[in-house]
Amino acid sequence: MASVHGSSNDPNVAGVDGANTNGGAGIWGVSPKGRGVVGVSDTGVGVWGQLKQGRAIVGAVDEEGTGVWAETKKGRALVAAVNGNEESTAVWAETKKGRSIVGLATNEGVGVWAATRKGRALVAVVDGDEESTAVWAETKKGRSVVGLATNEGTGVWAETRKGRALVAVVDGDEESTAVWAETKRGQAVVGIVGGHGDAIAGTANDSGSNGIFGRNNATSRAPAGGPPVGNGVFGYTEVPNASGVVGAVAGGNTEGAGVCGIGPVAGRFFGDVVVTGDVVVNGDVKLVGADLAEHFATADPVSVEPGTVMVIDGVDRVRVSESAYDRRVAGVVSGAGEYRPGVVLDHQGEAAGRQALALVGKVYCKADASFGAIEAGDLLTTSPTPGHAMKADDAARSFGAVLGKAMAPLADGTGLLPILVTLH
Repeated sequence: MASVHGSSNDPNVAGVDGANTNGGAGIWGVSPKGRGVVGVSDTGVGVWGQLKQGRAIVGAVDEEGTGVWAETKKGRALVAAVNGNEESTAVWAETKKGRSIVGLATNEGVGVWAATRKGRALVAVVDGDEESTAVWAETKKGRSVVGLATNEGTGVWAETRKGRALVAVVDGDEESTAVWAETKRGQAVVGIVGGHGDAIAGTANDSGSNGIFGRNNATSRAPAGGPPVGNGVFGYTEVPNASGVVGAVAGGNTEGAGVCGIGPVAGRFFGDVVVTGDVVVNGDVKLVGADLAEHFATADPVSVEPGTVMVIDGVDRVRVSESAYDRRVAGVVSGAGEYRPGVVLDHQGEAAGRQALALVGKVYCKADASFGAIEAGDLLTTSPTPGHAMKADDAARSFGAVLGKAMAPLADGTGLLPILVTLH
């Protein structure tokens, strides 16, 4: 027999009414094992808690059980609202093992409805190490979970050490929402798993739907110079050898894509892009880099720096040039000045002693004008100055030893010169 029992046949009269106008809990239910708070209604609200400050509904179970259980055939199974501006929690449910909050709307309705102006609309915590579910909400039609924070706060907070932080199920065929969380400032949904498991998991069983959908409706430009913001979906990880966002398709799916980008700029990357398979392009490829480079082993990597002229020193091996009109000229070490390589072939990561050598395109090159002033358009070749190019003014010796063309003049001395690499 329950310690407190209330029943009513009047739809306008609550079976149990709990109110606190001085900063306490509207309804507080504690049980060593079982269900802390249970509310069942055929057409109305299973559990309703409302106050200005504090915790509207608190359900705690020390052992295995359910902190708050609310069920209705139609309407809202569990409703909790905190109207005050102070930080408060509309629903707080905690258990060591089991389900902290269960809200069931067996027909059309809302499994759990929680709202607050500031603070956390819904908090569910499972402290035990066993597999448990912090929030379980289910409905055949409607919204399983709704969490509203109309000011700064969190719509839904669910936490577990092992198991599922939040489970929301809609069984009906009608268009419904499993989880609806809204806030004017803060985080609408927070899911934390302290052990093994997924903080938030989304599964769609319809080919016309998405497992997880993220949208940002703002029209102003995102602030520059700070962390990435304004995104539909943002993923971040500190795990070595992992990724911020991962997309995958089934092994036999030859028409799908792991990651798809749509728009005038379908993809943007800040940093290196590593591809281990074929690259199929059906359209233009726009590269912001200036040259086509390829990795080579270097004979003396300590003395090699960007802009250095290199010559062949064996298979997949180069060294610093040191003689005039050397027909073994291979290219210029990429990366000097304001130019960076657009494509790097035979990239082997950060392998020691390997350099990206510009073979085609624009690059800054070390040049020596003491063998003749260099003008824009002059052919360039290797010089006696190690790692430097010079003007090629001997046509007979230049054949096979031309490095490229100067794009700017160098009247005297040595310096970095922008050139167009055209080996011939």
